[in-house]
Amino acid sequence: STTTEVNAHPAAGATVADVLDEVPGARPYRTGTLGSFTSASLRGAEIDHTAVLLGDLPISGADAAAFDLSTIPTALIERVVVYRGGAPVWLSQGAIGGIVQLVPRQAHGRELSATATAGSFGLWGLSTDSALVRERDHDGPSLYSAAGVASSEGDFTYLNPTNVLTTLE
Repeated sequence: STTTEVNAHPAAGATVADVLDEVPGARPYRTGTLGSFTSASLRGAEIDHTAVLLGDLPISGADAAAFDLSTIPTALIERVVVYRGGAPVWLSQGAIGGIVQLVPRQAHGRELSATATAGSFGLWGLSTDSALVRERDHDGPSLYSAAGVASSEGDFTYLNPTNVLTTLE
């Protein structure tokens, strides 16, 4: 298995697919740009042969359609654990390719943060996250929340087959 900390990817707008880019044997599949369907293939298997778990809870399985990883914001994920092929029995989903386990972020103290993103082609985004932990002896109450929005106009110019510059809008 390979464990990757999401905090190691501080770039604004980083996605779960960006984290998977660094995992050996994992290949993210994107069908387009920001917000488009994104899934993962492990060890060259089909994307629907990769199970996705949120913590220990299966959110996709080997017998269902591929899960869209772009629906999970990285602000809610602490780390990504990838099991290529065999996985521990308690996580086993029978997936041929393997398992992508998204471990939810937990509150470790009081914090509040906000991020603003701007980029080319009309890219912009705003996000905020907060954590609150009550005084506790062991594993008492904690709260972690995140909210955000991102958008891109994608108004870039390209050379179409007739050799005429065109702007997408």
